Amino acid sequence: MFKRILLLSFLFFIITPVHALNTKNIQTIEMVITKSGVLEASGNVVEADLRLYIPQEGIELIEVTPSNWQYTTDDLGNRMVDIKWNNPSGIKQYSIKVKVKNSAKFFSNESDNWKYLDAAKRQTPLTKANDAIREWAYGNETPLEKAVRLAEWIKENIKYSFESTESVTNSAIWTWGNREGACGEFTNLFIAGLRSQGIPVRYVAGYALTNISSKENLGHAWSEVYIDGKWVPFDLTWFEAGYLDATHVVFARLLDSNYTEILNYEGSGKVLWKSNPVKINVIYFTAGNHTQLQLNLPESTFGNSVILANGTVKGNCELLDLDLLSCIGENGKPFFQVFSSNRKLWTCGTQRIFWLLKAPKVKSGYIYNCPLKLQDQFHSTSEEIKISGNKPSKMITISGPGSVKVGDRITLTTDREGLFFSPNLTKFSYGKEFIATPNKVGNFVMYFYSEEGYGEKIVKVERTKDFQLSVNFPNNVTEGNIFSINVRIENVANESLLAKVILSFENQVKSVDVDLKPNETKNISFNLTANKVGKEDLVVEVRGRTLESYTGEILVLKKGGFSIWDQIVKFFQGLFESIKKFFHF
Repeated sequence: MFKRILLLSFLFFIITPVHALNTKNIQTIEMVITKSGVLEASGNVVEADLRLYIPQEGIELIEVTPSNWQYTTDDLGNRMVDIKWNNPSGIKQYSIKVKVKNSAKFFSNESDNWKYLDAAKRQTPLTKANDAIREWAYGNETPLEKAVRLAEWIKENIKYSFESTESVTNSAIWTWGNREGACGEFTNLFIAGLRSQGIPVRYVAGYALTNISSKENLGHAWSEVYIDGKWVPFDLTWFEAGYLDATHVVFARLLDSNYTEILNYEGSGKVLWKSNPVKINVIYFTAGNHTQLQLNLPESTFGNSVILANGTVKGNCELLDLDLLSCIGENGKPFFQVFSSNRKLWTCGTQRIFWLLKAPKVKSGYIYNCPLKLQDQFHSTSEEIKISGNKPSKMITISGPGSVKVGDRITLTTDREGLFFSPNLTKFSYGKEFIATPNKVGNFVMYFYSEEGYGEKIVKVERTKDFQLSVNFPNNVTEGNIFSINVRIENVANESLLAKVILSFENQVKSVDVDLKPNETKNISFNLTANKVGKEDLVVEVRGRTLESYTGEILVLKKGGFSIWDQIVKFFQGLFESIKKFFHF
């Protein structure tokens, strides 16, 4: 009997035009960046002084109009152009045209001797952490692991929304509460989390191109994290970390999103300032893939079965956003079910990444050719696999705990030899067991594959409460006085624990180690001095396997007089009394 074999081909559901240029692949670039605008002076203005940021590196040529200008720097050493007008009147135009050459930045070459390292550890009003942010950032991991974890979390949990942040860049606490923002909000929150753990971070303001032919740009923000003596770039919006493409041009390295260009003028008149959108003209660029991707698939498989795919990633030490995408089936849905198709991973050198693929049951007598695509942020590669017949795969049980605490060591086992791997990790192992120590809250997923079948297990990783914390402190104190903070800490775990209690107020940081038996309570007293008039945060942390945090506020009154806060309260009290008298109530 003759049987007809039908060959069916499927297409990717994501098509990338061959002419499209991914600006993330630009390795070197030469461009002209122009800042311009007008001042409108009226009345008696003796002098006007405008200070504007310029690219911090790679300047080959600069032209400034008018000609009365000089270089200056801000408080953090960023170079600026200072333009002056004497006795200005009417409309005065200005222009700064800079020719810049820039290159992509890599993890291995980003060290410098920035002398404001201590400032990069300080919280500012825009990068201030609350108790929730401190708890989110805390973990027993290296600074690099922490930065990667926070970057991945922000990418997955903070919605990009330019509309809600168009007129102002919001603080880290606002971003945490609203779960949305643009590049400035992403960066402020990232900085708040890292600085709360003592890791120095710089806020970088500048420009980056999403389209190589764009002429106007609204600006961009990213960060640089100090890790092992190097400033490692992290652009959470574009999800570039460790590597930063050449279109990113630095205009200022700051402590937060407070990017302030300054207009000063003297006299009894008035000066209005209007700036134009920054114009960027690209002269020349080079582009190329700095990562290499390879996808390995079996030549053929059966319908209703599970197979193993593996990808090899080779390149710089950086954060990659990997996707394994299936072709589309006759029903308009992906033909293969790809287990944990997306992977956000820090890779360094050569890494092997694994996926399980489950094929649907196929029609008898048909052969299917299905292309699969492996892609990162920069490029992609694809391979085809042939599917015919049906052979169901056997489920294999992975034994181990269903839930653990952060930092616990877990062992997962099977009754046969095979490959263990997790989408949460880059490491894998062959054998009958896998040992891991999850360092973040969430679902830890483990897969197992052998020629006899496959297994999947989800372990819930929880951050349990080890300590109960209460803090007693005065609501207000007087400048120059010494006062006490009383901290009560209780071990609510069922085991002995060692904890470090850290107290921060103004520029004072005090700490003490505490050894607590199960259900034991200890009281600790700290003495502090009130140095700065105004409201100041008091932060108490208990650090162990987990973090317990408390934030309070203390008002420091001016010695021998009223503080500015008293004057504000007194003003509004007087205003309210006047309104009452006026309306006779």
